[in-house]
Amino acid sequence: MRSEKTFRIAMARCGGFVEKAKPYIAMISLQFGYAGMNVLTKLSLNQGMSHYVLVVYRHAFATLSITPFALVLERYPPTYRALHFSFSPAISV
Repeated sequence: MRSEKTFRIAMARCGGFVEKAKPYIAMISLQFGYAGMNVLTKLSLNQGMSHYVLVVYRHAFATLSITPFALVLERYPPTYRALHFSFSPAISV
C-alpha cells in the first residue's frame, strides 16, 4: 500500500517535469530535424542532384508527413478550442 502511494507521488513529480520540459524537447527535436535536413541536402547536392528536383522531393515528403495529422485533426475537431484561438491573431495579420 505504501509503495503504491510513493509510486503515485513520484509519477506526479515526473509528470510535472515532463509538462514543463515539453517546449524544450520540441525545440531540440526541431533542431535535430533541421540538422538532418541540412546534411541530406548537402549530400544530395554534392552528388549532383538538381536544386529543382530536391525542392520537389522536400515538398512531397512534407506533404506525405503532414497529411495524416491534417486528416485526423480536421476529422475529429478538438474539444478545447485554445489551440485554434492561439493562432487566430497570426492569421488576421
